[in-house]
Amino acid sequence: MIAFLRGIIVATQGETAIIEINGIGFLLQVSAWTANRLPPPGTEVKLYTHLISREDGSFLYGFYDQSELELFRFLISVGGVGPKAAMGLLSTLNPETLQAAVTGGNVEMLKRAPGIGRKTAERIVLELKDRLGKSTLLKKTAPVEISITEENDAVAALIALGYGEAEARKAVQQAPTPADITNTAADMVRAALKQLSAANPGLAARNQEAL
Repeated sequence: MIAFLRGIIVATQGETAIIEINGIGFLLQVSAWTANRLPPPGTEVKLYTHLISREDGSFLYGFYDQSELELFRFLISVGGVGPKAAMGLLSTLNPETLQAAVTGGNVEMLKRAPGIGRKTAERIVLELKDRLGKSTLLKKTAPVEISITEENDAVAALIALGYGEAEARKAVQQAPTPADITNTAADMVRAALKQLSAANPGLAARNQEAL
């Protein structure tokens, strides 16, 4: 088993990444959450990995941190949840939100991921709700109160303001939000614009004025 890879990012495309180590290029499947956190090509990176071998080939999955890897392994242990569905969940919800959705029994949020229907979401909650709480690699989280619909609406608003989808989702998920706001889509957009202002002050300033 390959525990992790440390090498140079050669390229990223969609939800795959190529890391070069000693002249060998490793192709990894990554979630959107991890893809958004990868450094630019030519930069060294360390990804935790999970190798799955099947009749049609071997596939290496890469994760930005150990908590995401731990969640992936929990998810694929559930009957009916394969690697593709697990990565879909990790691409739709960041690790902390996904964990909180499971432990909080938020079936509707889990259904937002591609390929996850009600029965599968309910099975994930049933099988993992207690097990996730015992993991030493996962952070302790509170039940999720924020609707993923609000997050998607915030991302769509940022795209309309001129940002790319990956950039917009990363900003929404990473932007710190004060405790006294309601976490509506509008609140998320304002917080994300503050986060984006460092990278593109002119565009962010114009968009802040528009809001």
